[in-house]
Amino acid sequence: KCFNSGEWRDDLSTMPQGEHLQCGVGHEARFGEVLAGGPEQIALHPDRALVLMWPDYLGQGAFGLECLEAFEGETLLLVGEWQGRTYGGYMPGLGQHGQSFSQEFQAEVASLFVE
Repeated sequence: KCFNSGEWRDDLSTMPQGEHLQCGVGHEARFGEVLAGGPEQIALHPDRALVLMWPDYLGQGAFGLECLEAFEGETLLLVGEWQGRTYGGYMPGLGQHGQSFSQEFQAEVASLFVE
């Protein structure tokens, strides 16, 4: 099962029709079961790995950090841009930390996990 926060659902509903379908999240393009939920769901599954994909829209916010704080497991899988591995180094106006994870989240992960 996958869980998606209402915040993402609201953001996607404001996108022009078709733009979000390439992400595989449109009603016509679901790849699996996605249920509404957030960090509160993580504590219910302490024996599982945590997979986060672009939790902090535009690299801002605290959703990723809230998920990490609720996580007690050992395996963390992250999908998205990371400081030093981002288009931010090439594109004016994009942060050097990328658009997937906040700077605070990246600092916390670096202090808790080994790459």
